Amino acid sequence: PPPPPRPAVAVWGGVVFAAARLLGGGGSREIVLLLLSGHVASLAAPRGSALDLAKELADGFPPALLQSVEAGPTITLPAMVRTFRSVGCSAGELWTDRVPPADFGNFGPHSSRGRISGGMAASASPFMLAQTNLTVLENCSEPRFEFGKDVEKLTEFLSARRSAASTTSPQALSAYACGVGQVHNLLDLLWSFREPVVLDGVNNPVVSLAAAHKHFIITGNSAMPDDIVKASIVAALSPLREKVTLHAVGLGVQGLLRDPMLSFCRIVQSGRSGLEWQVREHKNWSELLAWLHESAGDEPEPPQLISTQRQIEIEIRRRCAESGGVAWASLFVPEPCEQLRRWTTILEDSGPA
Repeated sequence: PPPPPRPAVAVWGGVVFAAARLLGGGGSREIVLLLLSGHVASLAAPRGSALDLAKELADGFPPALLQSVEAGPTITLPAMVRTFRSVGCSAGELWTDRVPPADFGNFGPHSSRGRISGGMAASASPFMLAQTNLTVLENCSEPRFEFGKDVEKLTEFLSARRSAASTTSPQALSAYACGVGQVHNLLDLLWSFREPVVLDGVNNPVVSLAAAHKHFIITGNSAMPDDIVKASIVAALSPLREKVTLHAVGLGVQGLLRDPMLSFCRIVQSGRSGLEWQVREHKNWSELLAWLHESAGDEPEPPQLISTQRQIEIEIRRRCAESGGVAWASLFVPEPCEQLRRWTTILEDSGPA
């Protein structure tokens, strides 16, 4: 018998906007991905031949599952839209007046390096259709990567290891028992996907994963957040060239000169073990927002902003999206393909000349 229908609260709404020349390619691909991942979808296109083509593509589908609509400004997106994909637009055109929905991204104009992608579309959408169970790895008691001297020092900043320091149990003091399992799981993924893939019949056939430029926000100096400590361990052991900037917001004049911040920054800025983090100081959130407005656009990559200590202000989320980036509320998540979206981006290349 067919499975029972899902309740309405479990249905996600998705919108794909595409120009006429891209409806049959990138636009239709994104619609298929939305449908397969459990969304009800709308294919939006400008009035005229583009909208006529969108209606042809949606013909035969139940209207409750897929419909074609005339494209409007993003400020008019309904609240029930969880996922938004744009094909052929720039991020600056999309999020000038509106905070993006929970899952957003755009595939912008082509460049010599392939199609410029922004937001959460910076990682390959097909990854999101895969489901992998890492229970066996999570329950593994034996470490799968050897920690050098610098990495061992980094594990000492983990809250669980600090708490266990007063015990005499070797098991309680081990880095793996203190939460490094998430680090090993992510490293397994990065090493598995480190090699480029060559595709047939496309303009840029060489596709590979690269480390996204991650911008971590820290707002207190009494202890290092575990997610940032774990990220530093991943960066030291990753097969990718990791680019990280640590934004210290509102720590005060001596904030970076007191431990644990002082000792942690010395390690991640040392240049050893591939750790070449940059550190920026901001007096408050307004100064961070000013950096997003004035300087983020000059960065070679859109900002991937990550704040695990407090909720990110709405205007920072909007400005991050407008500049082609994304603001994440968490870095480590259980689903491995979702984890890749937070850590990596896609590179396309034409291959050897």
